[in-house]
Amino acid sequence: VLAGSFNEHPELDSFAIDDGCTRCDEPLVASYEDEMLALDCPDCGRAHGEYSFPPGGLHDRTNEEVLDAFDQRVRHLHCLAKDGVCPECSGRMQTTISKEGECCLGVGLRADHVCEQCDHSLCSAIGLSLLDRSPVVAFYRDHGIDLGATPYWQLDWCVSDDHTTVRSTDPWELEIDVALGDERLRATLDEDLALVETRRTDA
Repeated sequence: VLAGSFNEHPELDSFAIDDGCTRCDEPLVASYEDEMLALDCPDCGRAHGEYSFPPGGLHDRTNEEVLDAFDQRVRHLHCLAKDGVCPECSGRMQTTISKEGECCLGVGLRADHVCEQCDHSLCSAIGLSLLDRSPVVAFYRDHGIDLGATPYWQLDWCVSDDHTTVRSTDPWELEIDVALGDERLRATLDEDLALVETRRTDA
């Protein structure tokens, strides 16, 4: 009730944001419908995430503050899901890697998280699972960037699978390539999105 999901139906008109599309650099547009906030590029069509955002989060916030809250919510929800905890009921969350079916994220390879207890589900680009990993945070810090203060939709490896390479499917082994300046970080993940290895090389 406090989240506003049952007794409130606020509206949020679509609005352009300051950040550009990771593909074409045109301004992204935020839209809100059915308690889902989506970021999309109207120019090239690339999706930058569509995730739940209770209506209570719209109260007394500017558009910029809504985006900041949305970024923090997405990070926390998906970190919980990746770590096997349902963000809705705290039940056990099962993660699977999928290349099948349609996805609102517009990616061909994604992580599907489903709760074994309440059936709550959410999906994400594989890279989103790296946002709180120490080697990745340190890599950005060494390049003068606070990853925790960088909206996830500014990071191409968080919204697309362009930087993800499938090394194996049985079991799954994935490698994500992140480049900053003259250096590159390669992160290897297993089928549970656990970070197996990171390597730094020249870009």
